[in-house]
Amino acid sequence: MLDKTGIEPDVAACIAAELEKSAKYSCLNPDTLSRAAAWGLAHGRTNADAVKAAKRKLHQIYSAFLPAAARKKALKLASAVAEGEGAGRLEACMAILRLHASTAERIPHLGAIGRLIRSCLPDAGGTVLDLACGLNPFALPMLDLPADVVYLALDIDRDLALAADRFLKAFNPASICECRDVISSSQGRHADVVLMLKCMTTFERQEKGSAAWVLKSLDAGAVILSFPLASLGGKKKGMEGNYREAGQRMLADAGMRGEEVVIGNEMFFRASFERRGA
Repeated sequence: MLDKTGIEPDVAACIAAELEKSAKYSCLNPDTLSRAAAWGLAHGRTNADAVKAAKRKLHQIYSAFLPAAARKKALKLASAVAEGEGAGRLEACMAILRLHASTAERIPHLGAIGRLIRSCLPDAGGTVLDLACGLNPFALPMLDLPADVVYLALDIDRDLALAADRFLKAFNPASICECRDVISSSQGRHADVVLMLKCMTTFERQEKGSAAWVLKSLDAGAVILSFPLASLGGKKKGMEGNYREAGQRMLADAGMRGEEVVIGNEMFFRASFERRGA
């Protein structure tokens, strides 16, 4: 029997199982692997072709930003950083952030990004939800957020999520990081501010329309989303105009309105729902 994508579920499950055997992708959330498997089947003539196509998709959305060697180093550093203090902890966090393309670019601008996040928080306490967080949680010491803020984070990498969870709990036991595929499930929790940093186009590469769906599913006072102003290779041609238009369109589709802020090589939108009852 075919599913709604026209693909035999048993065949898709076999492709997903092959992906799970891969050393590079076995750490990823099963829902992510299943979606990549379905995409691979739609773009490959044989099962072997489907596996190759699915791995190309996973590279595009995941390992292009955090190569295997960098990931291994990040996990090694993260295993010790939660126990560190003071300058030693900050140095280790900076070393982790330098391993991921996006977090490395943000290092000189973390103070400004922290102020942007704080502008969306209540006077006391507050909750931050970081979707597709990557290594973002390790920037927490440099964001200068209030000590009583609860930081919730979701990512598709099981091992990195576990490492980030240990780290976050050293700051606030109520903070967590979970291995969750954001596209496959509603977030199901309220947050004062939701972070969606450089992940919107990655969502769209996996499933067209998913970025707007994720936005609509949020229960949030404010949302901060961002887009890159340069490619991984450093090219900027046309990116600012294209992503400004894409960001405004995604927000409009979700019934939101946003204010644009450029920080470093990143375009941010600080947004909120126009009609909370809609």
